[in-house]
Amino acid sequence: MAEAITLFKAKPKYYIRKSPIFYEFPEPLTQGVLSILKLVKLISILIILACSIYLIMFAISSAPKWKPTEHTTPKPQTSMCSGKALCIVGRVTAVINGDTLEINGIRIRLALVNTPEKGEPGYNEAKEFTKKVCAVGVSAIADQDDGQPYDRYNRVVAKIICEGVNLNAELLENGFAKILTSYCSKSEFRTEWWARKYGCG
Repeated sequence: MAEAITLFKAKPKYYIRKSPIFYEFPEPLTQGVLSILKLVKLISILIILACSIYLIMFAISSAPKWKPTEHTTPKPQTSMCSGKALCIVGRVTAVINGDTLEINGIRIRLALVNTPEKGEPGYNEAKEFTKKVCAVGVSAIADQDDGQPYDRYNRVVAKIICEGVNLNAELLENGFAKILTSYCSKSEFRTEWWARKYGCG
């Protein structure tokens, strides 16, 4: 036993104990075991690395993706609008006057409806009424007129619905606007009840 201990101190080797005698591994076997252990360690590291990459990729793919909001550009036609022109869905960002406002920063002129101009009687009342029906910040839909999509100032011409209320119709019904009969022949909305009732019939 003493010789075995002395030998161990002089030249480190690998032993297996089978009481009461120590057995020495052959040198080639010892090196083979070490090589296998190194290989197993390397494989373990590669597996851990691969799992980490997979988890990172999974987390990235599962992250919420950006989607356009209702405050972005005009959307293609949807079931909320008629015809084939633009259907602008968003929120009121400004009220210019009684018959002109902005949705998502896009300036829109009401189709077939005309309110008093600045300086004319009824201008302030019409503007205030529009502010009540389509207050800044409320959700709104602008259905662009297929027959007259833009006016001479390049404004979108449309029927506007603010939170379910037809602004074109309400201005006429409450006496704040008149129908533009000269456009009845070309407007997409000439057959709607409010247009027929106030001059396009």
